Amino acid sequence: MTAVSSVTAVLGGFVAVQAYRGYRRYDRRPMLLLAVGLALLTVGSFVAITTAEWVFPVSDAVAVGTVWTVELLGLVAILQSLRVD
Repeated sequence: MTAVSSVTAVLGGFVAVQAYRGYRRYDRRPMLLLAVGLALLTVGSFVAITTAEWVFPVSDAVAVGTVWTVELLGLVAILQSLRVD
C-alpha cells in the first residue's frame, strides 16, 4: 500500500459519490451502476488489498485474485451502465 494508492482511492471515492449524487438527482439506473463500478474499481480494490494484506494474511496469489475479482465486478457494473435502455 502506497500513498499513491491511497490518493487514488480517495479521488475515486469522490468521483463515485458525484455519480451517486447524479443518480439521486435524476433517478437514472445507469448513474447508479456507474457509481458502483467506479467505487469498486477504486475504493473496492484498495479495501480488498488492504484487507488481504493486514487483516487476513493470505498469499500473494489470493490477494491478487481478490483484487482482480473486485475490479472485474466494477468493470461489469460500468459496462452495464453503458447499455441503452
